[in-house]
Amino acid sequence: MAGSTRTRNGAGTGRMRAARSVAAGVAGLVVLALVAGCTADANGASSGSVATPSPSATEVVPFSLDQPLLVGAPSGKVSDSIGLIGYWKVTEALGDKDGTLLRLSADGGTQTLMLFRGCGVLSTSWAASDVHFVAGAIGGDQSCFLHGDGASTAPEVSWLASVRKFRGANGGWDLLDSFDNQVARLDKAAGPPAATANDPAVALLPEPALDATVRQTLRVATPLPTDLVAATRKDLSGTWVPAGMPGATASITFDTSGVYALSDCLRSPEPTPTPASENLVQPDGLPWAGDGTDFLASAYASSGADCAPVWDPVESATRTIALDNGYLRLFDIDGNELARLQRPAAAGV
Repeated sequence: MAGSTRTRNGAGTGRMRAARSVAAGVAGLVVLALVAGCTADANGASSGSVATPSPSATEVVPFSLDQPLLVGAPSGKVSDSIGLIGYWKVTEALGDKDGTLLRLSADGGTQTLMLFRGCGVLSTSWAASDVHFVAGAIGGDQSCFLHGDGASTAPEVSWLASVRKFRGANGGWDLLDSFDNQVARLDKAAGPPAATANDPAVALLPEPALDATVRQTLRVATPLPTDLVAATRKDLSGTWVPAGMPGATASITFDTSGVYALSDCLRSPEPTPTPASENLVQPDGLPWAGDGTDFLASAYASSGADCAPVWDPVESATRTIALDNGYLRLFDIDGNELARLQRPAAAGV
């Protein structure tokens, strides 16, 4: 197994023998002779030479790309994020009125966040562990995207974009940013909002499920193997490229503030990539949280019209990351190894 250790026991160490000799014939004089470092041959005779010990040695096999991807197993535990499922009243959130409703669900294994505004329903994906939380890019009712001048842009939900952690408090949840500042408060709500002219069906939304599928979806990530070292936030910082993929021109860049950017294209000889596919980096960055011990990243949808996406859904499926011999090794929620990354200089990029 990559990164594992082999122990080789040392051989040939001599046995130490001590002998005491009493000199006879000399009254009252006792001579103590300590004979050390003598070894015996197969017949028990002393060799008279001092053997050089061969100490036990631990041989560490450095990780290399030809080592197979590791296979893990589910942890069998449910994470604290199960407590986020339900309807919540949002307060203390910049840009949203106190009492705005939020719905968090994982029905059928799909984690969906819905924010009910006057213009309609905004929606996105979400992910959480025992501590960390991230939400994806905002979508939803087009009426929330339209402006008076006819322009259409994504609505601002800055507080949600900045959430990286959650913490239980007073029967609800405090949502925190990367620096542990509170950006919103969630308190339990009775149920779905009343019907609106924009979306009368919202009143028919059921309570989010809390069944076996949901519990399986919100399971605790399997820890890294004990012989691997988790990457720190400092280790992750900067740009990485796919390891062992000479045709890839993709890169992923982690910022310690909690955002990452992608250039997401695996080039093939034909068709020739168009200028539109030259750089698919998200301009504002995508949220990530934690470190190699407990990692979360929001889902990213890229266009595969001119080139095959490298990351989707690798980065959003990654839950632990090891730093091993200069490589990042990415693992999913069950400890299955997904991919390996390296610095551009090491890849010759």
